[in-house]
Amino acid sequence: MVANPTQATSLLSAVSYVGGYERARSRRFVGLFAGMYYGALRPAEVVGVSLADCTLPDEGWSRAVLHRAPGPP
Repeated sequence: MVANPTQATSLLSAVSYVGGYERARSRRFVGLFAGMYYGALRPAEVVGVSLADCTLPDEGWSRAVLHRAPGPP
């Protein structure tokens, strides 16, 4: 089952409060879940994306270069 847009917005809002905004954990959770929902990425793929891997234009689509995610042990 996939979350609908309202549920995804609520989830991102909720995880932004984990540990308080000043703590990096909440910002990382927002990035993780946003990448999974909006980018349709797996958790290992989201964790591997860095700002240097992203093209973020003022208008239009963004692009993220995905590196090989580690497979199962």
